[in-house]
Amino acid sequence: MKKKLLIILTAIAVVFFAALIILPLFFEAKIGALIKDNVNAQIEGQFDFDQASLSLIASFPKAELTLKGSRLITPEPFQGDTLFYSGSLNLKMGLKELFRGEGDPVNIENISIDGAKMNLKVNADNTVNYDLISEASEENKGAGDDTGFTFSLKSYAITDSEISYESSPSEIDLKIYVEKHEGSGDLSLNNSKLQTQTNGSISLQLDSIAYLKNTPFELMALIGMDMEQNRYQFLQNQALLNELPLVFEGEVQVKEDHQVVDIQFDAPAADFKDFLALMPEAYVKDLSNVDASGVLKVSGFIKGISSDDKIPGFDISIKTKDASVKYRDLPRPIDQISLDLELLNNTGTLGGTQLEVRQSAFAVGQDRFHLKATIKNILGDKKVDLQAQTKINLGQLGEAYPLPEKMDLRGNLDADIRAAFSVKDLEANRYSAIRMDGFINLMNFIYRSEALQSPLKLNSLKAQLVNDQATIQQGNGTVGQSDFQLKGSLQHLLGYALGKQNLEGRLDLRSNTFLVADFVGSDDPDNKEVSQDTTSLKIPTDLDLRLNTVAGKIVYDDLELSDFKGKIRINKGTIDFQEVTTGFFDGKLALQGSLNTLADKPEFALALDMQSLQIEKAFQSMELLQALAPIAGALKGKFSSQVELAGTLNNDYRPELPTLTGAVLAEILAADVQTDRLPVLTELNSSFDFFDTSKLDLRGLKTALAFEKGKVRVKPFNLKYDDILVRVDGGHGFDRSLDYQLTLDVPARYLGKEVQGMVASIGEEELKDLSIPVKIGLSGTHSSPKVSSDLSSGVKSLTSQLVELQKQKLISKGSDKAQSLLGGLLGNKSDSAKVGQEDNTLGSVLKGLAGKPKDSLVNDSVKQNSPIEEKATGILKGLLKGKKKDTTKTGGN
Repeated sequence: MKKKLLIILTAIAVVFFAALIILPLFFEAKIGALIKDNVNAQIEGQFDFDQASLSLIASFPKAELTLKGSRLITPEPFQGDTLFYSGSLNLKMGLKELFRGEGDPVNIENISIDGAKMNLKVNADNTVNYDLISEASEENKGAGDDTGFTFSLKSYAITDSEISYESSPSEIDLKIYVEKHEGSGDLSLNNSKLQTQTNGSISLQLDSIAYLKNTPFELMALIGMDMEQNRYQFLQNQALLNELPLVFEGEVQVKEDHQVVDIQFDAPAADFKDFLALMPEAYVKDLSNVDASGVLKVSGFIKGISSDDKIPGFDISIKTKDASVKYRDLPRPIDQISLDLELLNNTGTLGGTQLEVRQSAFAVGQDRFHLKATIKNILGDKKVDLQAQTKINLGQLGEAYPLPEKMDLRGNLDADIRAAFSVKDLEANRYSAIRMDGFINLMNFIYRSEALQSPLKLNSLKAQLVNDQATIQQGNGTVGQSDFQLKGSLQHLLGYALGKQNLEGRLDLRSNTFLVADFVGSDDPDNKEVSQDTTSLKIPTDLDLRLNTVAGKIVYDDLELSDFKGKIRINKGTIDFQEVTTGFFDGKLALQGSLNTLADKPEFALALDMQSLQIEKAFQSMELLQALAPIAGALKGKFSSQVELAGTLNNDYRPELPTLTGAVLAEILAADVQTDRLPVLTELNSSFDFFDTSKLDLRGLKTALAFEKGKVRVKPFNLKYDDILVRVDGGHGFDRSLDYQLTLDVPARYLGKEVQGMVASIGEEELKDLSIPVKIGLSGTHSSPKVSSDLSSGVKSLTSQLVELQKQKLISKGSDKAQSLLGGLLGNKSDSAKVGQEDNTLGSVLKGLAGKPKDSLVNDSVKQNSPIEEKATGILKGLLKGKKKDTTKTGGN
């Protein structure tokens, strides 16, 4: 009997546990679809999840539903945005909830969320993305419909989650990271207590200023809950914001269309260092290295109605007196610190929020700083009224407050500024509504920074402030060996300081000597103090400055500009050069163009007009000229040129040659050719008996060329060597490669007396116009050139000219005389039947012209099909020096 009972109990247990495993497989799809349908029936957006799994074992006797990748997508005008996402969403409920029908409410007893993100937004039209309750849901709620969810929560938890709030109208960016938040209590009761504990961090940015950045916080709160009255009381509550302890009490009651808030708080145990811990990092450096003293009083309240169109009133006060701060590694303290700040709103609207700075002062030694200000409508169109005075030794300030590494300040600042304005008036340039007056005087100012090769020294800078403009009455100083004097005006100072407007100005800049290296750093590779930053040059996009510039001398590397005059505009990341003239390599240079630094690499486009520049000096100093016209390295004289070019700059502010495109029109005014400076010229000389490149007369030569993708293409041009016409075509590469073709029209007189005697019967007048085209190819590189010749065209030309002259003689003298003449010319010993034989005497004469073997530079492809062509070939071979048996000569350098 016992054995049978054991078998029965075992079978029941097996069936029971099998049911716990198998039943979820049937209910997962049902409960998942039920939750999805119930949520989507009540909202305007779209709720969905990647996976739903149901377990009856993990939390037995409760059912546990886990939703993976659950998300809530918002409708227009935030179409496609994710309002809520959770890596894991766990819901615990009674088993009977699994048997609910469609439309029946599901009662949830526990919720746990992990890896969630909630993104709350308010766009420029004040439309929020989190108002998703549908009108049908509101109507059903009013009719007493119980579809959806009910909660009988005993506990809930949120881990590793983030809540963000972005408001375009108020320029608020709030992020709360919740490391862990737990709440426990029986929310199914009419009256209960909810115990909560929260750990996380908070970041707050207001109007582009980070007031809190990943500031840790802790919150322990015991909340009394009256579910019938919808009243929630803060019974025992403590918060710790970084190191600032806060205690608060009060209550919130939820009404049908608003909430009634009444909360008070203070910081009874706070000191001044706790306040420093909350200040933006931009103002407080390395808090762990700071000793601070002084009592801090923080108190406030939030009281009133919160609804769609109203906010509760609030008043937050922060006060301290005679506080001090001392950085341990600096010699001086900042003391006599006084603060009296109040953030308040008693209007019920956001526009009524204002900040009162009744007192803000500190001292460093005997120097003082004072500030008073009122900022109204701080979350909207800010209206500012401020007064600031200081008379301070900047050197002493650096001894009390840590400056950035390798930065040093010296000098005396004397300033008195009073201003009243609204941000909208600044943005709309309504200067009549802006009031500002005062002065800023800076004397014996020295600024050292890693960004500058040499310190900036201002002997004196005096500026008068009127409305939104600063008039610089006097400014002079030096940077390294560079000197400058500055006068002019700057506009939009207030808007620029608030990040609302670009700084505009018109300035007169004068300098006797301006060395670019004083500003951009040294190129010395042995200088280990030089910054290793390889970031490309960037011009600020919030500047619009027009500079009338005059400089006696500007030096950039090996380039020296004299008597520089021009208009320079720095505007939205670009520099425009207009009407620039300067002395340049003993000549004149006019320049206009622009430099754009908005791209990843700076892009430039320039038009240059160079007049009477010294070729030798320009070639030695200008990498661009070396790439565009390598032949200039062998010239000594003057040239003029018009250049249009565009490309990018590298991190050394030099043109990247492969990116250059443009065109050049150049004229050589006077030039001596130094053949030994360029191997290609030496090689040409060695290939011809009659050609000496050092005797070329290049005066008045005009050339045009275009360049792109590292290649230079020269427009064909002619030049004269005595009475030889030379046609030049082709181009070269920035990599020093050569690809040129030269065609020499050689007059008949270079054929020699022997040849002239052989053809004397043709007639002297006809022979005088005879010329021979010789094609020469230049390849290889400038340091190792290759010279080749193609005689085929010369052979054909000479042959055709001789035949044509012979025909003319035949016509004039008759066939008999012509036959005799032809026989004699072609070396015929007896009659015209032996025309195809070569005259040995003529061949010997031709070989003797060059004093070299006749096969020196003859192209093997020349065909000797006719006796006349053979004779022409022999003549041309005599024009060339015979040093090799092939048709190509290679320089030895």
